[in-house]
Amino acid sequence: MTKKYRSILLAVTALSVLASEACGKKLPDHGDQATAAAVFQETVAEMNGERILAEPAKDSAELLPADRIYRIFYEEAKKTGASYDLKTTERMVASLGKNGYAAVDSGNQVNMEGADQVLEFCKMADSKKASELTVIVVDGWDAFTAYDLETQDGDIRITRTCHQMDESGNFQRESRVSYPASFWQYTEEGYLLLEGSYFSEEEFALTLSDGQEHIALRVQPLDEQCREWNRQYILPVGYGENNLFLSNWSENDYEELDFYDLFDVFYPCLYEQPVPFTVVEEEGTGTSYQIPENIWEQVIMTYFDIDRENLRSKTAYLPEVSAYEYRPRGIDEAEYPEIPYPEVVSCAENQDGTVALTVNAVYPYENTSRSFSHKTVIRILEDGSFQYVSNEIISPKEELNIWWHSDRLENP
Repeated sequence: MTKKYRSILLAVTALSVLASEACGKKLPDHGDQATAAAVFQETVAEMNGERILAEPAKDSAELLPADRIYRIFYEEAKKTGASYDLKTTERMVASLGKNGYAAVDSGNQVNMEGADQVLEFCKMADSKKASELTVIVVDGWDAFTAYDLETQDGDIRITRTCHQMDESGNFQRESRVSYPASFWQYTEEGYLLLEGSYFSEEEFALTLSDGQEHIALRVQPLDEQCREWNRQYILPVGYGENNLFLSNWSENDYEELDFYDLFDVFYPCLYEQPVPFTVVEEEGTGTSYQIPENIWEQVIMTYFDIDRENLRSKTAYLPEVSAYEYRPRGIDEAEYPEIPYPEVVSCAENQDGTVALTVNAVYPYENTSRSFSHKTVIRILEDGSFQYVSNEIISPKEELNIWWHSDRLENP
């Protein structure tokens, strides 16, 4: 992909992302239809002295006992004081499961509730039998998205609706779209993948194209230890604007690593604040800094077992001022906004005390739950800190196609 084409693509995609951020995913029927109808006829539900507004049904497909979902979110918001973290997510997903829904969080970071419903739906779709399914996706303590899936003759239709709590504590349906799935698959990694396109006046005005959606829902549970390894050591780095997990390297050979990108990644982790060395608008990509050696080396050497001489030989070290020359990424080095996310699927302790993590790159945009796989080795130190030891791309065996990634145009 040429740099000119990448810039045009990024500009168009940015507009598309802005247009699609007004969520849209839908809810289907769970439970008795008569009860659901009665719920919607009562458009206002009284809960703990607060009014939670339920939206009147406009057609039979919307006869859903939505007030039960609202109650779960409302009670959680009261309990936590509107804070939102992983434990909150787990409780909300579990509560939805207890109420009969298939549910998961938007980042696939907790195990799905009601996975058997999804598996049965996939089985029916594969057998070209009629079936319906609703999956509730938790987007925060004050928001959820629902996917209403219908299958007939092997085809799947998707309706998605986004619900958002307003400042008064009332839920509002913010948007809704319905479209046929042009692709669906239940993968061996345990994901339900769906793709489809729909027409949106707002999005077409910005991008001159239909809206496109790629859905990836983890159905099968993951080992909790693998999830914890992922949250601590892999997810914070990810695949964006760095090549730590996109290249083959080891402590004996750091040649492939871009330490400038890694400085950007680990400075906020170490100092708990954004990197202060940013592009000056007047200078653009020509902005350059001299970072004192103690700052640069502390950031890199905290996370890698590399000596100063080796590090200095692989970067632009200025001995006359005891500093490293550094240039931040500019707009021409921006990456495609839709990138994969990592998921640790297995882990093993080595005899030398290191831990080997096998990681799949889940890439909804390309309809795959394993775009590539890599094995990352880490070393846990006695004080609880850690170092990255090596990374190896294990699949595919041929050259890795990371078209969405952008290397720095130049280093100092």
